[in-house]
Amino acid sequence: MAQHHWDYQDDTQQPYQISIYHGDQSGHVIIYSNKYILFLDFNIKDDKVYSFYLGNDLLKLAITKKNIGYQYALKSDKNQKLIYPLEEGNFPRRHIYLALLFMLIVLIAVSIIVVLSMKN
Repeated sequence: MAQHHWDYQDDTQQPYQISIYHGDQSGHVIIYSNKYILFLDFNIKDDKVYSFYLGNDLLKLAITKKNIGYQYALKSDKNQKLIYPLEEGNFPRRHIYLALLFMLIVLIAVSIIVVLSMKN
């Protein structure tokens, strides 16, 4: 039975504890972080890579089969960041202008309806 543990901090200094359990004979794998299960996989007896996000960072946990046992490696892909579409700078200005134009059209339409209803 193989168990390994890593401590990791993302860019915001949020601490994470990543652990893996890999059964010797069964090959069953459990990968968890801060007591939350990330992966549950069965009968893993060959090389495999698990990719997951912690915070904004993409991590890759590799299981490599060796002559006697397995080797485990956790690597952070600093070039691959999680992008939030509404983050400032990532939201295209065109969409902002279209939303403002839509609100202006709705405001004008409501104003026209109110003025016409007051005349009657």
